[in-house]
Amino acid sequence: MISDPSAPLKTVATSPWNPAFSMSLLFVMFIAIVARAVIVKQSRFEWCAWLAITLWLGVIAFREPWVQAGFHAAGVNLAWVRFMAHSCAVLGGSVLIALGVAWSTGFRMPKKRWWRTVALVYLPSFVCIAVMAVVSYPALAQNRAIEEFPNRIGLYGIVYAAMPIIGALFAGGVAARAGFGSGGHRMNGVIGAMCVFVAALSVLDHSFRILTALRTSHTAPGDLQQALEDRAAATDWLLVIPVGILLVSLMPVVVVSVANRLASSPAEGKVRQLRELWLTLMSTFPQVRLSRPAELTEPEEDLHRTLIEIEDALLLLSQWMTDDELRAAEVDEWYEAVRGALARCEGPVLRRAVVLPWSRDEAAVFELARRADMGWEAYYAP
Repeated sequence: MISDPSAPLKTVATSPWNPAFSMSLLFVMFIAIVARAVIVKQSRFEWCAWLAITLWLGVIAFREPWVQAGFHAAGVNLAWVRFMAHSCAVLGGSVLIALGVAWSTGFRMPKKRWWRTVALVYLPSFVCIAVMAVVSYPALAQNRAIEEFPNRIGLYGIVYAAMPIIGALFAGGVAARAGFGSGGHRMNGVIGAMCVFVAALSVLDHSFRILTALRTSHTAPGDLQQALEDRAAATDWLLVIPVGILLVSLMPVVVVSVANRLASSPAEGKVRQLRELWLTLMSTFPQVRLSRPAELTEPEEDLHRTLIEIEDALLLLSQWMTDDELRAAEVDEWYEAVRGALARCEGPVLRRAVVLPWSRDEAAVFELARRADMGWEAYYAP
C-alpha cells in the first residue's frame, strides 16, 4: 500500500500548468523528437541533441499528474517519480557535455575513443544519482519531499544541480566559440546565440535551485509550504522557456527535410548526400570529371556519373595511401585514409594506383560521404 504524499511533495513534484497546455507541449515535443530522429540524418552531435531533448521531455512528463497517476497505479510513489525527474536532469548535464564534445571534436574521434569519452562523461552523473538516492532515501521511503528534511536538502540540492550546471557551462562555451569565432557564418552565430541563451537559463535555473535548497534548510516548518509554493511558481517558467526555444529550432529543420524529400527523387537525394565528398575529390582531381551530354540529364544518370567520378578519384588518391590505409576496414578508417592521402597528395607518390576494395561498394561510398560531411564541416549543427 502506497502512503499518501505529503503536501510539500505535491507542491514541488506536480506541475501547476493547465493539463491542456502541458499535454499539447508534450505531444508537440514527442512528434518533433520522433520526426527528427526518423527524417534528419544523424551524426554523433545529432544523437546527443536527440537524447538531450528526450531527457528534457522526461523532466516535464514526470511532473504531470496524469503521468504520476500511471506510476501510482503501478505501485511507484510520488517521491520516486520526482526522483526520476531529477535523474533525467542530472543525466542531461552529461548529455550537454557529450553534445559539446561532439560539436567541437567528436566527429574527429575514432569510434572506440568516442565511446570511452562518453562513458567517462556519464560516470559522474551516475555517481550523483547514487548519492542523491542515498541522501533522499528517508523521503523516498516515506513519500515525502526531500525539502522536509533540513539536514539533507542542502547536500541533495548541490549534488542534483552540479552536473546540469557543469554541462550547460561547457556546452555554452563550445557554442559561443563555434558561433562567434573568427570566420563564422551568420547562421552559426544565430545557432550559437540560441544555444548560449538556453545554457545560461539552465545555469540560472539550477543555481537558483541550489540557493533555494540552502534557504529551505533554514526555513521554519510552519513556513515551508508557502516557501515551496513561491519557489515552484518561479522555477517552472525557467523550465518551459528553453523548451519553447528548442521547439522553435527543431520544427523548421524537420519541415525543411520533409519538403526536400517530397520535392526530389531518390536519386537526387543520393547525389546531395555525395556532394561534399564529391566536391572535395573533384577539387583535387578535376581530370576525372566526365562529360555531361545534353541527352543525359535525368537524376539517375547524374548519380551514375557522380559515383564513377568518386571511384576514379579514389583510385588516383590511392597513390598517396600507406599500407595501413589501404587495409582500412571500416568507415572511420576509410575517412582517415582519404584525409591523410589528401594531405600528402602534393608530395611524391608512394605507389601505383590500386583499386580500393570498398570503393566499388555503393553503400560503402555513401557511408564515407556521411562520415566526410561530419568531418569536413566547421561543425555539424542541427
